[in-house]
Amino acid sequence: MNSMSNDSNQSSAIPSGPPIVPPDFTHQFILMGIIGSVSIITNAFLFIIIIRRKKLRTPANDILFSMFICGFLFGAVYVLPKWTNIEYIKWPIYCSLSSPIGVFFAFLFNLHQCLVCFDKFLALKWPLTYRIAVNHCKMMTVIVVIWIVAGFAAFSPLIFYRPINDKFCILISRDFNAESTYLKVVYGLVFFVPLILMVLCYTGIIIIVNSRTQMDKYRNIASLDQTFFSITVKTAKQMAVISGVFVVLWLPFIALSLYLVVNVHVVVHQRSWILPMFEAFRFLAFAYPAINPILCGYYVTSIRRAMRHDVIRKLTVGNKKSSEKHSNSANYTNSTGLHLSSQSQAF
Repeated sequence: MNSMSNDSNQSSAIPSGPPIVPPDFTHQFILMGIIGSVSIITNAFLFIIIIRRKKLRTPANDILFSMFICGFLFGAVYVLPKWTNIEYIKWPIYCSLSSPIGVFFAFLFNLHQCLVCFDKFLALKWPLTYRIAVNHCKMMTVIVVIWIVAGFAAFSPLIFYRPINDKFCILISRDFNAESTYLKVVYGLVFFVPLILMVLCYTGIIIIVNSRTQMDKYRNIASLDQTFFSITVKTAKQMAVISGVFVVLWLPFIALSLYLVVNVHVVVHQRSWILPMFEAFRFLAFAYPAINPILCGYYVTSIRRAMRHDVIRKLTVGNKKSSEKHSNSANYTNSTGLHLSSQSQAF
């Protein structure tokens, strides 16, 4: 008994290792807070501009409008609640939904970009048929279908093999094979297939724009609105730049995510460099919804003119109000001075 007590005392006297220091997420919270706030502000600003101006309510701008709503919700529903607050893990339902919500927005951004380039390709390939066939009703139907497809693709794990539990958070299922298969199949169909279509459509647009024979053929069509066609050509080039930025920011993050799913041992054995790289790619991808409205406001001529007009009008109204205020105060001073001088003369 004494030996056992001595052994227990010796074992309890063994000094423990250094205390485990929890990771510092301050820099992540700050960066994600900036990204989420800018996403909310920029996207809200542009979709308010489109709502206020009837001239901007075109079928092509319906896609941008839906994209701005998506960017606004991305910052408000996903980035700020999850990536700036570690306490979100104490909300079991939201914590379990957070991963599908992020996948949902990634799919939405990709499908919107694919729809933009497909729309421009149709407008350049068949300009006469496009103006007759495409309208607000059809475009809104396609946009609703995109939201439904992205939602089903993102939230299907919750339906089939990763049910929500209101007691604790479930970010990943214990069925690793199901998770791996889901990521491979769904990311391949909903992300990489639209990405390939995007590349093909913009390749076709480049061929049409750079083909002198094709462009001369369009210019000789009497029934074709040449102003509309020239604007379409210019807008297609501008949207190609925006889509290129999307690919540059999102593709590394998606590709590395799939690579880590297939090669799980890399996370364990090469954690020192793979996790910082993954975090950097995630910041770049999440910054796209904040940058996209800025790029649209700069490159899309109609939106840029509307923004400039609103700014000039607000400055003009502000100057008028200030000048009226100064003039009223000057008139009041003059009238008061005349009134006092007349009273002094009366005395």
